[in-house]
Amino acid sequence: MSFSLYKKFQACEAEAMAELRGEWTPKRDLTPLLVGNYLHSYFEGPKAHQRFIDEHPEIISTRGASKGKLKKDFVVAEDMINALDGDPEFRRLYKGRKEMIVKGELNGVKWMGKLDCLRPDHGMILDLKTAVDLHKKFWLTDDGRWGNFIEARGTSPRWRFTKS
Repeated sequence: MSFSLYKKFQACEAEAMAELRGEWTPKRDLTPLLVGNYLHSYFEGPKAHQRFIDEHPEIISTRGASKGKLKKDFVVAEDMINALDGDPEFRRLYKGRKEMIVKGELNGVKWMGKLDCLRPDHGMILDLKTAVDLHKKFWLTDDGRWGNFIEARGTSPRWRFTKS
């Protein structure tokens, strides 16, 4: 189980099971996922970033004036990288074990996740998020109101991690 899979089950159990069984594949634009992975790979290190680029030729334009260059969504990702990389406070904090797989069991269910950056020396987990315009409004059906990206994605912090 993962947080993403858990959210799919919350939304529709039948759909989640059909996807797990390979009986159904959702139609979705993978660009946002690739943009996030592009950003993550950069901060994982130069080799990881180059490997990501090599494994995803679809991020490079194949025609027009931008042929051979990053597609526009990845140019935006480059701006994100430059903003973070140029921020001394971010660089000071974002040190530690990158893209660490964690596994555990909760109430008899096996879970797996990936931590963007683990700083056990400071009791910190740092999580990079890429998103659409944070000011864009999304309809929250369960609440019957408009909300922000974080509320719509169901990723607002619900747990507090403490050093033990």
